[in-house]
Amino acid sequence: MARTTRATVADILAPFAGPVVALAEALRASIRRAVPEAVERPYPGWKAIGYAHPAAGYFAAIFPGGDRCTVVLEYGSLLADPSGLFGTVAKQPRCARYVGYDGIGQVAERQDALTDLLLSAVALQTEARAIARGGRGDRSRGEGR
Repeated sequence: MARTTRATVADILAPFAGPVVALAEALRASIRRAVPEAVERPYPGWKAIGYAHPAAGYFAAIFPGGDRCTVVLEYGSLLADPSGLFGTVAKQPRCARYVGYDGIGQVAERQDALTDLLLSAVALQTEARAIARGGRGDRSRGEGR
C-alpha cells in the first residue's frame, strides 16, 4: 500500500522568500493570539494556511503569495469593518473578504482590528451553525428586536 505524506505549514511556506515567510509567521501568531482555540491546517490545493474553530468551522486563511500575504475571512462581507481594514468586497463564493499585508509592521498596526474581525467571524459562523442545526442562536432570546 502506498504511503501518503500529509502537507505541513512548512510545505506551504517553502516556495516563498524569507520576508513572506516572516510575514506569514507573524500573521499566524496574530491569529493564534486572537483565537487560541482555532485549529491551524495546511491547505495545499489552495496554497494556504487555514483556520477552523471547534464551534464555527473554517473561518479564515492566510494566503502567502508574491511579496505579500493576504488574510481571507469566510463570510467577511457580512462583518462590520469600522476600522476600514478590508479592501473591497471580493466577488467570491461565500462572501470572503481580503486583507492584504505587505510588511510585518502592518501586522502589529492592525492587530486590534484583525482581532475584532476574527472574533466577529467566529461568532457569526457559530451562530449560523447553531441555527442550521435547529438551534436558535442568540436571536432566540429576542436580542436585536
